[in-house]
Amino acid sequence: MRIIGLTGGIGSGKTTVAERLRQKGAFVVDADKVAREIVEPGQPALAELADAFEGVITGDGGLDRAELARQAFASTAATDKLNAITHPRIRERTTELFDTAAAEGREVVVYDMPLLIENGE
Repeated sequence: MRIIGLTGGIGSGKTTVAERLRQKGAFVVDADKVAREIVEPGQPALAELADAFEGVITGDGGLDRAELARQAFASTAATDKLNAITHPRIRERTTELFDTAAAEGREVVVYDMPLLIENGE
C-alpha cells in the first residue's frame, strides 16, 4: 500500500484533488474530518476538552468550537493542552483508517492533511 500525503493551505485545491483521486480508486483519509469525528458527542476527546476548557460544550452536548478556539488559542500553554488531547486521538483514528485501507487491499491511500509537513505528522 502506498500512502501519499496531500497538503496545502486553505483554498489550495486539496479537496478537489482528493476527490479526483477518490474517483480513481484511492482511499482518502481526511484529517479535518477525523479531527471533527474525534470530538463528537460521546467521544472521549470531547469529555477531556470539557474538563480542560470551561464552557466548551453546547446545550445539545456538542462542541462549541468558537469558545474552544477563544480559550485554546489564547496562549501557547492552552494550545499545547488542546493538542495534547486531540493529536493522539487523531493519530489513533488515522491509523485505524490506514489499517482499514490495508485490509481492503487498497493500493493507494491519500492522506489529506493541511499541516502535514508543519506538524511533523
